[in-house]
Amino acid sequence: AFDDIKENLGTCGYPFAKVINHEAILSKSDNSVDLVLTLDPGPYVTFGPIQVKSSGSVSMDYIKNRAPFKQGEPYDQGQIDEYQDELSTSKLFEKIIIQHHKEKIQENHEVPIEVELSDGKPRTLSAGVKFGTSEGIGGKTSWTHRNLMGHADKFVAGAEASQTLSMIDLNYYLPDFLKRNQTLGTTLNYKEENTKSYDSRGYGASLILDNEFKKGWSYSYGLSFDDARISQRGEIIHVDALGVPLGFSIDTRNDNLDPSSGGKLTLSITPEYGHLGHANFITHSQVHGSYHW
Repeated sequence: AFDDIKENLGTCGYPFAKVINHEAILSKSDNSVDLVLTLDPGPYVTFGPIQVKSSGSVSMDYIKNRAPFKQGEPYDQGQIDEYQDELSTSKLFEKIIIQHHKEKIQENHEVPIEVELSDGKPRTLSAGVKFGTSEGIGGKTSWTHRNLMGHADKFVAGAEASQTLSMIDLNYYLPDFLKRNQTLGTTLNYKEENTKSYDSRGYGASLILDNEFKKGWSYSYGLSFDDARISQRGEIIHVDALGVPLGFSIDTRNDNLDPSSGGKLTLSITPEYGHLGHANFITHSQVHGSYHW
């Protein structure tokens, strides 16, 4: 109970609260015990400026924008923990230390939030092999840079090949585009398929804006374009389409990296217009859900 009292005070502006003394007084007349608690709440403090100490190349704006609190708001340890999680899930840092010091409290009750960071390895190379009854033996490789231009922007180049499919795709993601928690995503891909039924060759491109308007809740919208030449039974079909991808996602997982409870639900719908074989307008829709127990 004493720990709960200190924890609750730490969420409403009193992070330095401590228990001075406690005693239990037994009353034999009615067989009851009174608990007397002596508590020092410490000074009332609010969030001060974020002071970043980093030897890495991630931009200060990105680091500060991950904080869920604003300067001048009552100190809340829960928001400090959330800040730590935001920086951790970015996979940009190998060391994250967030702290504050009682002796640095200002006259306006603000306490500076000191953030010490060291960058992790920004590049990842992955490769794998696969087998499918429809595609045969194949392989896949990708190269990722999680801080390409110093703005926590991610670039992913991937290639995939099998007996029926060859594909190259390039992806670029820029966080905090124009506003906090809005990510710009761009994709460019080239694909060739050679099957018993048809042969095709084409490319695609897309530009998507993803907005997280509430923790775990996001929506997205954008534009896409696909162009392909399909050869089937001696006939060549030209397919090109302009699409408007729309999406909505709810994520209640307790941990993005290692979830043990909660789930994720994603809905996407993409109306497309263009030369689509025998049609001029089609719609792709998809629902995906997962739950962890």
